[in-house]
Amino acid sequence: MDKIKALIKIKQLIGSKKRRNIQASRLDEIEKLITSNMDISDAAICKVIYGKVSRSSSFRSLKFRLEEKLTNDVFLYSANYKHDKKLSYKSLIAEKNYIVGASLQKYGFRFEAIKMLEKNLEYCKKNSFTDIALMTIQILHDHYGFVAPNTTKMFALLNESDELMKVYQAEKYVRKCNTLISNMYVLNKGGFNSIQLNQMDAMIVEIKKIIEIHSSRTINFFSYDLLCFYHTIKGEFKACLLRANEGLEICHKLFSTDVQFICGMKINIAVSNFHLKRYEESEKYFIEALSISRRGRRGWFHDSSLYFMTLVRMKSYRKLVGLFLEVKKYNSLSNFVVQDEQWMIREAYLNFLVLLNKIEDADDEIARLPSFSSSRFINSVPFYSKDKSGQHVTIIIIKILFLLYRKKYDSVEELSESLTQYTYKYLKNNETLRSNCFIKMLIKMVKAGFHPVRTQAYVNQLHQKMAGAKVTIDEKSSMIEIVPYEELWDNVIDILHVNLKN
Repeated sequence: MDKIKALIKIKQLIGSKKRRNIQASRLDEIEKLITSNMDISDAAICKVIYGKVSRSSSFRSLKFRLEEKLTNDVFLYSANYKHDKKLSYKSLIAEKNYIVGASLQKYGFRFEAIKMLEKNLEYCKKNSFTDIALMTIQILHDHYGFVAPNTTKMFALLNESDELMKVYQAEKYVRKCNTLISNMYVLNKGGFNSIQLNQMDAMIVEIKKIIEIHSSRTINFFSYDLLCFYHTIKGEFKACLLRANEGLEICHKLFSTDVQFICGMKINIAVSNFHLKRYEESEKYFIEALSISRRGRRGWFHDSSLYFMTLVRMKSYRKLVGLFLEVKKYNSLSNFVVQDEQWMIREAYLNFLVLLNKIEDADDEIARLPSFSSSRFINSVPFYSKDKSGQHVTIIIIKILFLLYRKKYDSVEELSESLTQYTYKYLKNNETLRSNCFIKMLIKMVKAGFHPVRTQAYVNQLHQKMAGAKVTIDEKSSMIEIVPYEELWDNVIDILHVNLKN
């Protein structure tokens, strides 16, 4: 009860310092107006509130007070203990407790403040909020140092503060590494260059040392995710699988309610198994991760795209249609430009498989697919005039496949000429080797006069070279294979045989 009385007194003290008292009913009235019509103008609000459209100083004051009220409301609602099971909200609870505790202390209610901050310190340590714990412990060791001297508690808190600072510095380092590596990844158009790889090597050495010493949530989450990413770009998929399993084990042991961490490690396990061609094991972990991931978010769309690739390789086309329909249920997809465009391209490849009657026993699911016009797609400009995600090659390839199916050989030849230029200009490194080979195979097909047997003879070496190259699943790469090139090539040869007979 002492804490409740102290909070009431603080509220009275803060409230009495307001320069102007605006009735809650007026604030409620303007909030309801905006809630009912988010596009309402200031003039329209003034008309309702004051009977005129002029924006007076009192209206500006009213807006300021409303903004203040809503800020406080958001603070209270987001930091409510009903959210205690979600890690992202737990940090808000810890921050709220610190702010309230510090406020109690500043207004002279020190006993209540210290009790609250001691409890908050334990909450922060339990949930690995090192930064908030450091702010909290600073008030506590000062209190026991000279306000209410207790040498034993003071030294215990000072020593704990030193240890927390070591953890905090380690957390800062792994976060810094995450920022730097992510920045390189986002800005690179191709793979990492030798200088960047050397920088990353040095970071990974330090990160491995850190996880041997410290075990906070921040350190484990970023470190294991970076280690998995590092091994993946180096093509070390068994090492990636080992690290992902290790991270998942640590997560279950120390952070069993951390859905983001668990989901991330399961996706890394799924991706590792995908590259190791253990597709059934990959599917298992994708299903587990997607079942706990928050649907309709960017991460869920990305992880679903990786699962899509796994299903294609398993030739589980019925599940493929179901996954596509599930993704398209969410209007939020349009908020993520790259993801949205890639799923549009997947739709084209999916309809190509439908056209070839590759999807069996899925008539009900196929009937639910959105209407698709291959002619309209063929005549569109990549990507629908903007091509924000850089999917030129992927789009041109599927256009060629539709044209080939329709025996539009002149159009195929025209597109293959543009691919020749594109290959020479952009597809020069190891990251693009499979795409380079496949495009050259399509060009050889044109030179072979679209004859299936002659085409196969022309492309034999290219086919072998392509089969030995690494598959790219990088979401920002234009080399993503919606359907594996080997399978697409089999479809090309099948179409050429059918066209030759007809």
